[in-house]
Amino acid sequence: IRAQSHAQIQALKARIRPHFLFNSMNTIASLISIDAGKAERAVEDLAELFRASLKDDTEHSLEAEFTLVRSYLDIETLRLGERLQIAWQQASDLPLDMEIPALCLQPLVENAIYHGIEPMAAGGTIAITAQIENNRLCLVVSNPTNGSGRMKAHKSNHMAQDNIRQRLSLMYAHEAAFEIIHADGRYSVTLKIPLAQNHI
Repeated sequence: IRAQSHAQIQALKARIRPHFLFNSMNTIASLISIDAGKAERAVEDLAELFRASLKDDTEHSLEAEFTLVRSYLDIETLRLGERLQIAWQQASDLPLDMEIPALCLQPLVENAIYHGIEPMAAGGTIAITAQIENNRLCLVVSNPTNGSGRMKAHKSNHMAQDNIRQRLSLMYAHEAAFEIIHADGRYSVTLKIPLAQNHI
């Protein structure tokens, strides 16, 4: 089970989309002459993302995952500007040192931008919430859709979702949950991870 979980996290890390790297480098290049400080921070954020992809860990702290997500969002905000709005709600009682599966939140945020925000000319708001519910860590990522109530069934979208769902099942069995809801023009993915450290 550990070997399978390790193989799945390596597959997820290997899926860095070429368009993201290409767009990020173009954004950085355009900033160098007009705002060197922003360009430098973007390089640092990009380095943080690649550093995470090179690590061999299958788990890290909740705080580390949040840091990774924020680095990713900082880069995408530079690229998309006002088209990308972020609503981040984080409960004050979160155990930030809690160990969670690595890359369980960032790929969902990436999907929300790639499949939800980018296709919409006006952009939209990605909502990220983190709180404790019934002795479980509850993480939710939601984004607007194009009016159909669902995102297009891109293979890469399902690959990340299936990967995360399988890893949660391997590590926590029935104690974890992975839920997708399409409603009221929003596409939401919810992860529920038990607080007790009794997983494999």
